[in-house]
Amino acid sequence: IALPNSPNSNKKVTQRFVLMSPGKVLNFFDYYPGEQYENSVQDISTSTREYVVPPKIMENWFDLADIVPGVDPLTGGENGESFSQRYQEVLDQIVIEGFDKKTAEEQKRYKNAIGYLNEIIPDPENLTQNVTRLALYNRFQDLYNERRLQMEDIINEKRQSMPAIEYELWFQRNYPSLQSLVESAYTRWLVFGQKEIVELYKAYFDTGVSGQNLELARMALRASGVSALDRTRTIYPVKFVPSDWYKYLLPSR
Repeated sequence: IALPNSPNSNKKVTQRFVLMSPGKVLNFFDYYPGEQYENSVQDISTSTREYVVPPKIMENWFDLADIVPGVDPLTGGENGESFSQRYQEVLDQIVIEGFDKKTAEEQKRYKNAIGYLNEIIPDPENLTQNVTRLALYNRFQDLYNERRLQMEDIINEKRQSMPAIEYELWFQRNYPSLQSLVESAYTRWLVFGQKEIVELYKAYFDTGVSGQNLELARMALRASGVSALDRTRTIYPVKFVPSDWYKYLLPSR
């Protein structure tokens, strides 16, 4: 339970924010993101980018938000389930009805999508050759996946060969450069593989707008996830309001 405390204010605070069930003790230092983060969120300049929360701290933040509350509101507690995993399961299991009842407009989009994806265009890496748009998409998708696997292999090797504290420090120093190689491959996928528009046309193979929205939701979830430090699960970034919420974990004075 976070109890806002404002010693310099004459206003009586009557609100509180319950993070988890009573009895769960939260350690301030498990959630404190550091001075650089604090300075960045306090800077009102729009040109200042918010400093990234350290990976281990973000995992702790995520664990607070990724719970499914128990059914009984009086006892509170967790039921052992993950909100993000449940959401992933929902997206995977959704089936759009009416696939065999396409309208004339949907059938038209379907045919246009087939023509667009199979259109022959110059290869951006070798202008003397021609390839289909779908082939380019698949090529740069494979490159992106390959870079991600290479990064994961390096991180797994370090995690297994280094003490925990040394690994965490190594991860924080080296992850940005490793991630930049993955992001470079992703950019090539976006530009040369025409990722967004190809995936839009691929969505036309589904049943119109509903299918597109579902595919966009799946894409957004995949894009936002990052691997945890131990590489055993996927972490999604979370943000609490107010941004300095962790200060309320300190004892009142």
